Amino acid sequence: MFSGELKEIYEDYKTDASKQTRLDGTIFKDWSFSDADHCFRLCGEVIRSMRRALMLIVSGLIFCFLLYLTIPTETPDDFRKAVQQMQRLLLPETATATVPLIEKTEWSRSAQWTIDTHENWEDYRRWLGQQLGGTYRVLSESENELSLRKTYHAEIHDISLITGQSQGKIKVVYRLSLW
Repeated sequence: MFSGELKEIYEDYKTDASKQTRLDGTIFKDWSFSDADHCFRLCGEVIRSMRRALMLIVSGLIFCFLLYLTIPTETPDDFRKAVQQMQRLLLPETATATVPLIEKTEWSRSAQWTIDTHENWEDYRRWLGQQLGGTYRVLSESENELSLRKTYHAEIHDISLITGQSQGKIKVVYRLSLW
């Protein structure tokens, strides 16, 4: 840890009892200015070494924190469970649904499926309003489309419902993304 010259100074102080410090921290009276100069150089080297060690520790902690942030904590089953829960929420008892098509990007997951409600669009929207109970807010609404959103911490849950040409067929796009 010490350079060659500082190691010699340290060894000299270690072997010469007249140059050592008492337990109470006072220095013997026969020290000269050159001895103090060597002591200050030694202390300076120790302080620089401590700074380097502290910088290495802080850099290591920052590296570990960044590594922790990049490790994915979400499993594919988590999103599949969210899709199944969303299907139960959006599907009336008498309706059927196709198997969801799941797509994955770096910051989002999305699923698409089709619902066959055997009802008209107005009846389904009325039923859906009662089913959701204000948990989602309406982003846009048109004659054939309804877009809903819910934010939860850093997650954005978007639902797009688009009615098709045939009676009772509704295309659902559910997207979960981070912001």
